Amino acid sequence: MPKPGPVLSDSKRSGKNSEVCIQLIISNKGDDMHNISPSISLFWSCTEVKEVNNQPISVTLSDDKIFVGLQDGTVVILDYKDGFRCVDSFVAHEKSVKCVENFDRSIITGSDDKTIKVWDKINSHSTALIEKLDVQIRALLKFDRFLFSSSTDSSIIGLDSEKKWSKIFTLSGHTRAVQCLAKMGPMLLSGSTDESIKMWDAQTGFKCVRTFHEHTKTVTKVLPQDENVFLSGSSDCMVRVWDVRCDKSIRTLVGHNHFISSLIKVSDYVVSASLEGKIMFWDKDWQCLQSSEISGENVKFLLPIDDFFLSGSSDKIIRQWKRVLFT
Repeated sequence: MPKPGPVLSDSKRSGKNSEVCIQLIISNKGDDMHNISPSISLFWSCTEVKEVNNQPISVTLSDDKIFVGLQDGTVVILDYKDGFRCVDSFVAHEKSVKCVENFDRSIITGSDDKTIKVWDKINSHSTALIEKLDVQIRALLKFDRFLFSSSTDSSIIGLDSEKKWSKIFTLSGHTRAVQCLAKMGPMLLSGSTDESIKMWDAQTGFKCVRTFHEHTKTVTKVLPQDENVFLSGSSDCMVRVWDVRCDKSIRTLVGHNHFISSLIKVSDYVVSASLEGKIMFWDKDWQCLQSSEISGENVKFLLPIDDFFLSGSSDKIIRQWKRVLFT
């Protein structure tokens, strides 16, 4: 398999593109931002910086390895227990790697080149070409033994790993591209350019049982919190909190000024990121406790690992974020 040149290096750049601005803020009602009290002594800080040779687009975690999909079609493998050392890299696709998913002994990748591929974790060799589609892949999700894939044609397909990745489900209901997928107990959540979120029940053969409408633009991310509560992010710059027992969203989290690109849960916080380079930290009461901005860069993804997380951005930098004492 052809391999690119070195793709990773330590970065200690001090130029504008690597600057990280930390703002400590608090909101009493989740709307108006105010300077935080000096009594707050713990905040999230960028503590380590790595550089790859192209924009990082997608990411997944498998044991102690991080698989990062790049815009040029390459996948980079980092060992986070060994100082984020690059242990391997390989050319996976002809175009950008839009999604990477951990699936038992394999890694699954989906791309703008309209293919889904299965890779052996050990030797990075391709073991199967699952699908050659007529549309670009937008999201992949492991759901028990099934792999779900969404694409730009509004469909969601379900593949069975125990039947040589044969297609056994086609979920129809969205009217435009399906941008994101998430597992919430026995439910599959999907978010779409049609501005809706749909809930599909595995116990009924993945029939659509709920549709949620409040976003005014593309739903870009969904993040389950528990069996009843989930969050959604959108290109309308809003993060909404939903409880499936209610007819409407129960909270709107404001502060971003661009497309919401990632939502994660780490420790007791929800962290949101957007394409203006802003990362916001929300507590269990949905109060924003901190806002950090990577100057002039788009945040492409966040990845939670234990009690810290990584961010990948358009400056080709992967950053590590940890909680530190504020002095």
